[in-house]
Amino acid sequence: MLKTFTAAALALAMAGPALADGPLESEMTAWLVGYDDAGEETLTLVEDVAPGATVEYRLAYTNVGEVPLNGLVISAPIPEATDLELGSNETAVTSSFEVSIDGGENWGVPPLETSPGVYADIGDYDLVRWSTDEAIVPGDSWQFAYRVSVE
Repeated sequence: MLKTFTAAALALAMAGPALADGPLESEMTAWLVGYDDAGEETLTLVEDVAPGATVEYRLAYTNVGEVPLNGLVISAPIPEATDLELGSNETAVTSSFEVSIDGGENWGVPPLETSPGVYADIGDYDLVRWSTDEAIVPGDSWQFAYRVSVE
């Protein structure tokens, strides 16, 4: 069975973190992770994916305003029928990375401990977020990425 990722679904997924007329512009793209004949990793924009595929989400934020922005919290969804690949989160921005299993009510560092010695199932993760420790200055762009496996 093929699963289709559409631009409309990505737009809905980004509705929370995107600011339409604010000083921060955002863009989210989805890339299918593959390998060429030499075994080198390739990335192509997602159109269709099959179970077992890996998708890399990339988030780009640009300060289009006139003042530095402090304390940004960047969040993004882990779509249904996918699992976060632990350790796949990347950014050059000084920040902390957390996950949620309850729509953002609670956050923690993965693997997410729900009670002493009990850890959430990776399939229960529904959001990721980065809390930044530095200011994004006017004209600067920040990149964030994470990967999911399609069930």
